[in-house]
Amino acid sequence: MKTTVVITRPSGPYAGSRKLANKLVEKGFSPYEFPVLACVPEDISPETRNLIDEMFESPGVWIAFLSPTAVYVFRDLLARVVPERHSMAGVRIAVQGKGTAEAVVECFGRKPEFVPSVFVAEEFAKEFAPYVKRGERVVIPQSAEGRDLLAPMLQGAGKNARSFSLYRLESVAADPERVHFLKELPGEETVVVFMSPSAVRAAVEHAADVLVGKKLLSVGPITSQAIRKAGLPIWREAREHSEDGVLAALVDG
Repeated sequence: MKTTVVITRPSGPYAGSRKLANKLVEKGFSPYEFPVLACVPEDISPETRNLIDEMFESPGVWIAFLSPTAVYVFRDLLARVVPERHSMAGVRIAVQGKGTAEAVVECFGRKPEFVPSVFVAEEFAKEFAPYVKRGERVVIPQSAEGRDLLAPMLQGAGKNARSFSLYRLESVAADPERVHFLKELPGEETVVVFMSPSAVRAAVEHAADVLVGKKLLSVGPITSQAIRKAGLPIWREAREHSEDGVLAALVDG
């Protein structure tokens, strides 16, 4: 019997779950999408619109993406407000991890100029700060619920950095039929993958019973903290905090 891998990534146009599902199939697993979140783009304020305009009108600007979702949502935002800037020409790009780097190539047809060696915000800030020269600015579009750490850490290092809310993740009620199906799966043959703390909180809110007895796989330490806070055991944490790290943890298991 194939191991079922439950994907809790958001539903909607910025889900990102299909790519992970395809990779799981290639590795011999049986993916099952169980969305507990929905990605909703934020309304863009005049202040944010001005910030985006300044990105392309001023030299020495970096944009830092913390997730693939942020890349996809920002691409669509550009298509609405400044379609002539779809290639992001003149703006250097920094990303937190491999999956986000892949999204940049897909959306903007270019590789990012900076990727840290460790894919968590604290290490991102430490490694990225030396790349930001005097007079340069960093713009960080991110989730409204995300940890606003990168901008303050860069500011603490003397850099000009500013974040703004690009989208929000809303918890959604789990489909009753999917909940029933997952409850019936044998725990020893089922792994629930969490790629963010938001997904943990939403899953616990709407379908806590589904998690009982299942193997819980965390993408990284911050997500693991959310799992422990919910009083749940962690089966495994990915060594590399990325999709590839999650796949490696599954294969090793």
